[in-house]
Amino acid sequence: MLLDLANQHNRTSSVVARVVPRRGLMPTVAHIAVNVCHRLERRYRRTYRPDDRCRWVEATRRRFAVYRSKREQYWSDRLLQCQRSSAALWRSMSSVLGRQRDVTASTSHTAQGFADFFRKKIDDIRSATSGRPPPPVITRASSSLSSFQPFTEVAVRRIVMTSCSCSLDPVPTFLLREFIDLLLPYGVYVTAIVNASLAQGRLPASQRHAICCRG
Repeated sequence: MLLDLANQHNRTSSVVARVVPRRGLMPTVAHIAVNVCHRLERRYRRTYRPDDRCRWVEATRRRFAVYRSKREQYWSDRLLQCQRSSAALWRSMSSVLGRQRDVTASTSHTAQGFADFFRKKIDDIRSATSGRPPPPVITRASSSLSSFQPFTEVAVRRIVMTSCSCSLDPVPTFLLREFIDLLLPYGVYVTAIVNASLAQGRLPASQRHAICCRG
């Protein structure tokens, strides 16, 4: 009798279970990190508490640290596997250095176009306000920027060790940091280029490249 009443008042539904295959250490660790980040983010969106936000931010940083360590381990293992073959080693190095990628075709934006855009905005503002009286100036700055402090090799090393990677870089930042002590004696040339650029107020045309992404 109780079974008949339960069948009359309860609705039956079908449940489909999907088994996700394990695809090695990297996907498993990454999926766990992503799930933890999503769970903490949902908690913060519900409570908006500062401590929940700190936990979410720390989990996100740990997730990116996992990505970075696995990527570095992958390239290190790949170079070790190819050390007996010069051709395979050079192919791997070309992939690491990004020589097989066409970064110029990834976007239509250029550094010169970026500068022209803002220069046009300034010209439009000046033409629109040319006939109006100047705004009142309460105070004027007495200091001025007339010179730059010369760059040093210590500053070059500090910037390299704290900088992030960019697809325009010829060498990945993690590889440069790993061999910074071997490359630091050549940093005097980099330091001289930076100091000359600041002193002359000029940037070489080969360095006028940027990747602009919409936020």
